[in-house]
This record gives sequence, structure tokens and C-alpha cells, in this order.
Amino acid sequence: MEGLVRPGDIEIVKRTVGAFEGTGLDGRLRERGVDTVVLAGLVTTMGVAATAWAASDRGYEVEFVADAMSGFAADEHTLTVERVFSRIGEVRTTASYL
Repeated sequence: MEGLVRPGDIEIVKRTVGAFEGTGLDGRLRERGVDTVVLAGLVTTMGVAATAWAASDRGYEVEFVADAMSGFAADEHTLTVERVFSRIGEVRTTASYL
């Protein structure tokens, strides 16, 4: 989306469901000393979950912004956030970042 990327941002084009596989994201984050990944987006049970597992496997702290993501169905989203994501990292809301 035009205007979304700003100077200093890392732009990654995903080629698989998760954001880490084949993108160079891990190396670019490590170059910058990043140790925490904050996740939001679509789809909770697919792209967000795949990226979360990959980040966790690579040793990153993972935070989930529950009200800034969505799934195919509300019940799938809720179950994933409450039962799965809470075991991988910290589940937060957008308000906690203000």
C-alpha cells in the first residue's frame, strides 16, 4: 500500500504462510538487535500462527495484538488467541501499546 512503508522500515515480501521462511527476516531483525516480535494481521490461524511459531523457534519473545488480527471465523480466532497464543507469548491489545 502506497505510503505505508516509511524510511527505516524493513519491507518483507512473504512467499509462504509465515513471514520467516525464505524472506531473510530473521537476519535483518538480528542485525538490528531485535529480540521481540509483535504480531498482528490476517489470518490468525494461518499467517499469524505460522509466523509466531517460527519466531518462537528462533528464540524471539512473541507478543500478539489480539484486537489487531482476525480469522476466518470468530470462534477460531478466539480459541487460537486464548488457548494457543497465550502459551507461546504475551497476548495484548492495541490499547496496551499507547
